[in-house]
Amino acid sequence: MEQHGRKPPGGVRERIMALFLLSPTAKFLSWKGVGMKARRVFLSCVIFFSFALCSSAHSQELYRWVDTDGNVHYTTRFERIPKQYRDQVLKQRTRKNVQKPPVSIKKSEPEKAPPKEKKIEQEEKVPAPVSAKKVEIPVQPKQKPENKSKFMLKSPTFSDKGKIPSKYGRRSGNLSPPLTWENPPEGTKSYVLTLTEPEAPGGPFTHWVIYNISANQANLPEGVPRKISVDGAQQTRNDFNGIGYGGPDSTGEVRKYLFRIVALDVQKIRKPRPETLRDHFLGEATLTAFYP
Repeated sequence: MEQHGRKPPGGVRERIMALFLLSPTAKFLSWKGVGMKARRVFLSCVIFFSFALCSSAHSQELYRWVDTDGNVHYTTRFERIPKQYRDQVLKQRTRKNVQKPPVSIKKSEPEKAPPKEKKIEQEEKVPAPVSAKKVEIPVQPKQKPENKSKFMLKSPTFSDKGKIPSKYGRRSGNLSPPLTWENPPEGTKSYVLTLTEPEAPGGPFTHWVIYNISANQANLPEGVPRKISVDGAQQTRNDFNGIGYGGPDSTGEVRKYLFRIVALDVQKIRKPRPETLRDHFLGEATLTAFYP
């Protein structure tokens, strides 16, 4: 850190006075005819005057400040301090007994004027957003009325969680049961219907998949032919490796079966894959039954 200006504690005047005192002192002490008592008296006088000079140097007003580059400056005149560092000098003076120099009030008045204008501008701008918020609060998007009708899948031959008649079993007639549905979601363009056994011993077992059912159709008759294409709809192979419907097959243990119909937003799909049903899904309905 560099130091500029007057370096404490003494000044040029005090150094000159010290030289004037040291030169006769050296000559006086070099004289052989001077006794010890005279030397002691002379040295005491020199020490006294040196202390007096130091005290006079310290009693002078000394101002210190540090600029933005970290350099330390000293001066004995307040007028020489740059304006941007005067507040720093007044707060961190090196001497407590130094009186504050008079600061003109007129110079500080124009600096206080700009904040007042800013306050006025802020006060004028505040009411605008408040009024805008008041207008936006009551404006809320209207909620669309919910459709209370539920998409449902039914069968005229058995109820939900009921027992499937034996003629629809694989070892009996192996006929597909009649099914009807109502209240499809808006925008439905086709359906996919499946029959699965979700809790089969070897994992979920697929008994029937029929897809691309027309949106104008609201039922499937009893005994849908086991063909790939039926009245515009298409059927896939079941887990019995047969096309179309494969009825429930049980050796006496009661098992759970799930009829599921899915509404799609497209008229036709290539294959009823899970990701395809997920991408075009609109809604679904289920019908649970047991066999035998």
